[in-house]
Amino acid sequence: MNRVTILIAVAILLASAIAGTVVYYNSLLSDKSSQITSLNQQIAKDNNQIANLTAQVKDLKASTVSYEKLTLSNVSWFYQGAGGIYDWNITFDVTNNGNATAIINNVILDGQSYNSLNPVPTISPAIEKGYTLLPNQTVLIIIKETNSTFFPFRNGGLLDVTTAIGNSYSFTFESS
Repeated sequence: MNRVTILIAVAILLASAIAGTVVYYNSLLSDKSSQITSLNQQIAKDNNQIANLTAQVKDLKASTVSYEKLTLSNVSWFYQGAGGIYDWNITFDVTNNGNATAIINNVILDGQSYNSLNPVPTISPAIEKGYTLLPNQTVLIIIKETNSTFFPFRNGGLLDVTTAIGNSYSFTFESS
């Protein structure tokens, strides 16, 4: 072989090697570019999901949970009588410290609903149809009975105020 043929053969082999290398690296770059595109699409989906969750959290924070929370204070009671017949009254303040309206629908004296006593004591304001107590509102409740054989809190006892949603708020009288 002559020298020119060898040079041409080397040039062809060199050109083939360069072309093969270029094709190989182009396919690697194309594969990596495809992976990068796929990752960018996944990042975009994740960012959309994060934005959606952030909006949901904001909505949850905006919608506060409503609740009633009653406190009983300034509780006092008085009785007089003898021979099993008594006149008595109970007074107390009820404050709604919650952020939702409370509907007072029962007062329980020593485990007995006031309206199950005989005779039924008078209660003011009336609660038999429910008394509405707005948030941050206080009401003075007065329960009176005359000529009664029932004598609440004789040896201490429990005063409960119940609401329409089933919550009960208590005050305990100590024995005297």
